[in-house]
Amino acid sequence: MGRLIRANGAVRVLVPLERQFLIGILACVCAVDVPADSGGRTAPLPEEAVQNRQGLAHFKQGYLDLMPKGRKAEADKQLALAEASFKRAIEIDIDCIDAHRNLARLYFVQRKFSQAATEYAHVIRLAPKDIDIYVQMALAQVEMGNFDEAVRYLEKAKAQTDDGRVIQKLDSYIAKARQPE
Repeated sequence: MGRLIRANGAVRVLVPLERQFLIGILACVCAVDVPADSGGRTAPLPEEAVQNRQGLAHFKQGYLDLMPKGRKAEADKQLALAEASFKRAIEIDIDCIDAHRNLARLYFVQRKFSQAATEYAHVIRLAPKDIDIYVQMALAQVEMGNFDEAVRYLEKAKAQTDDGRVIQKLDSYIAKARQPE
């Protein structure tokens, strides 16, 4: 099954896998509305958002900066720090969707597919209309050899949209999942 991504409102196949997560993680910098106080100054970010941003910074440094340079030991340390930051954000706010999403992506690129699926399940619970998450969950299921589960999540993604092009693309992914290589 090809690598799937939702970009510019469309679901697409994108290879290599690292590019998919680069786009997904960098596009997912914690979007938090920061209210202004009575003096018009911007209020500080909630602690879970700070932790999530720190996790993204560690991920970027480890996976995008150090790993391509062959500095695996340093990269692994940064990825461990990213994981700790995402988990801390979730401890602060169990429903911090960005931290669950980013932790899932981190686990996926680390090939910890079962843990990624657990985090994607949290995101689906928190954002049931987000088609991308169903597709990501399907990818994790495919990587674990759970093709029927992958199809189930892709079918659920179809139920979240009326866009014929998206449905057609999801149908093509379903066909591929039903015929594993």
